[in-house]
Amino acid sequence: MVKGMSRKNSMLKPSQLQPLTLLEIIYEEKPHRQLYFLKEARNYFLSYKAQNNVIISGIILFITEVLNHSIKEEEANPQLFDFIEKIIIKLETIEENIAFLPIWFLIRLSSFLGITPLNNYTSETITFNMEEGKFQESFPERNVYITGENVEILSLLIKAFSASDYFVPNIQISDKSVIIDILLQYYHQHLPGFSEIHTHKILKEILYS
Repeated sequence: MVKGMSRKNSMLKPSQLQPLTLLEIIYEEKPHRQLYFLKEARNYFLSYKAQNNVIISGIILFITEVLNHSIKEEEANPQLFDFIEKIIIKLETIEENIAFLPIWFLIRLSSFLGITPLNNYTSETITFNMEEGKFQESFPERNVYITGENVEILSLLIKAFSASDYFVPNIQISDKSVIIDILLQYYHQHLPGFSEIHTHKILKEILYS
């Protein structure tokens, strides 16, 4: 909790409350209370593009919404924090070929959430079972599934983005927003309470249109 935000001498600036701002904080913890009062805060990394680049700010909003919908645990997770921190810093330095980054983020995040799809695609397993998270030969009777050219593309992306560092794979995709739709649908299948992501519509307008 932050006291005195409306005061001129407030310790915290409104810009420091923007999504995915990297801060070092000192807070006051009192026994038997779930609310902590913020005492000090300072930026340890300033993102210029997050405030001045429409595409970067759109991606940050998308990442923020996905994280808000998917992370429910309150325990510390240093590995997940490092992953998110690297993305924020990467967005400040990346110059081109950024269209794959939201896809890379969703595939990499799935490993931290324990829902990584099984990449068992072959020329026979040409159907992706959303509920079971694997490729198979036959169509499932009741489960949600995808088929067609996007199945092989999804498999190639899962394989390419198994590495921790972002890069642009040599994969031709006519509509990257469709892959994001598939991955978000997959998240919805495996994460209880994962509702519709509205910022994906922004990405379609500013990044994939």
